[in-house]
Amino acid sequence: MERDRYMAQAIQDTLLPSEPPQLDRYRTRSLCVPGEKVGGDLYDVVRLNARQVMFYVADAAGHGVSAAILALLFKHRLRLFDPTGATLSPAAILGQMNEVLVNEISAPGVFVTAIFCLLDIENGKLIFASAGHPPLLVHEARGHVKMFEHTGPALGLYGNAVFAEREILVKEADRILLYTDGVFDTTENRPLNQNQLIQELQTVEDRSFVLERILNKARGDQPLAARDDLTLLLLEASPGVSRFDHRTNFADEDMPSISGDPSVSRISQAKAEGLTVLVLEGRMTWEYSQTFFDAVFGSLDRGFGVIVDLSRCIHMDSAVLGTLHELVESAEKTVAGSKVKIQDASHSLVRTFAELGMDSVLRSIQMQSIEIPKTRTSVEASDGNLRRQQMRLLKAHEVLASLNDTNRDQFALVVDDLREHFTYLSGMTSPR
Repeated sequence: MERDRYMAQAIQDTLLPSEPPQLDRYRTRSLCVPGEKVGGDLYDVVRLNARQVMFYVADAAGHGVSAAILALLFKHRLRLFDPTGATLSPAAILGQMNEVLVNEISAPGVFVTAIFCLLDIENGKLIFASAGHPPLLVHEARGHVKMFEHTGPALGLYGNAVFAEREILVKEADRILLYTDGVFDTTENRPLNQNQLIQELQTVEDRSFVLERILNKARGDQPLAARDDLTLLLLEASPGVSRFDHRTNFADEDMPSISGDPSVSRISQAKAEGLTVLVLEGRMTWEYSQTFFDAVFGSLDRGFGVIVDLSRCIHMDSAVLGTLHELVESAEKTVAGSKVKIQDASHSLVRTFAELGMDSVLRSIQMQSIEIPKTRTSVEASDGNLRRQQMRLLKAHEVLASLNDTNRDQFALVVDDLREHFTYLSGMTSPR
């Protein structure tokens, strides 16, 4: 249970935005608080061009790692521009994302609610579309609150869903509130319903702390004991400083301690229940990537599944990370009945997997760990063939670069440099 929570939190941390854009005549504020079972809340405020700002809130169904990975897929597949570079409308974004979810992970109970708002900061025109999300609230400067229901179904339920758009005019001092349904997942003695949420928004006393008041009303005195995440995003048509507040990070001392001697780096293995358990210890750098690759494929070729235990691993460099992703994907696609699973990765390693878009690796993490056999043998280093090691280094970085545009930019120079210096043997198709 705790492992699931830490992993879900690590993934969620990578999805939340860092700093909001500072806007003339507008300011945005957020408050994002995890529940006891971390879910799939995410949001962002994006400056698209000189006039347009897109802001949204989404909530992936469920809790724990499954919801966090669903949110991760949403974030990675999200497109705000069409191929020509033109801004997509809120309805078009929802329609595109709906088809992604239906085609890639359609399953009972798998869906995302979301609301997207496109604001023209020059004239105040706001266009929005909502996919099964809680109502948009508009608090007008004169005090009245308008509520706008969703304009289409939740994402991922069925294909070719239609999403309508609404248009409103945001006037000076108006406020727009987006939120997830965690705001209504309340403690028994501090209930909050839609009418009370509106009342809190209308309160004229100390308007700058409206999000904190809503949080206190919804969560009482024990915010982390609540059952669901809570995310609030407020846009106000008034000048001021925009800021995001994420109360989601666990202190390092709350993480399970990593056993073993951190000064020792090695790979050992043992057989357990028809599996090969590979234990990676210490700092796994490029020198171990070929040895790791050979050990895993050696087991798979003999028909054994592989458990990669990372409870004693304190670091992986890009060569080992790329190799790990390649191994997991290769086992999924080409090795019948044999898989590569991962257990007991630290919070920082899971965060790295998520930041690099290593979705296959995240899916391979198993919640139920098996006990590490006490008797293990060291995995001997692979032969010193320089070409094989060079090819492994290149292949690992090519794998990471292929995952997304950010990785491609990050590793482009490394890949180009390696390609320039390495000569492929004629007909070579695999670094094995």
